[in-house]
Amino acid sequence: MKYADIIKESIADLLFMEKREKNAMRRDRIRFIRSLKMGEYRSQARAGAAIGLGERQSQRLWNSYVKGGIKELLSTYSDRWWGKLS
Repeated sequence: MKYADIIKESIADLLFMEKREKNAMRRDRIRFIRSLKMGEYRSQARAGAAIGLGERQSQRLWNSYVKGGIKELLSTYSDRWWGKLS
């Protein structure tokens, strides 16, 4: 798969976003996309392993990027529903 063609953001934009981001989890997600764009890693599994993720987690990150771009990748789900314990 040619990640450089699929990823819309430029390497410079991704670097800027990565340096500006204060949240470590979101910064790692940007680094994941940037490393695929630059060609540092040829697979999602290796790019994910570089930031401490497993293969399946890397696939989920990639799918969320493909689905909605960088905005979807960086979104947090704060409206989770917590059920009753008893």
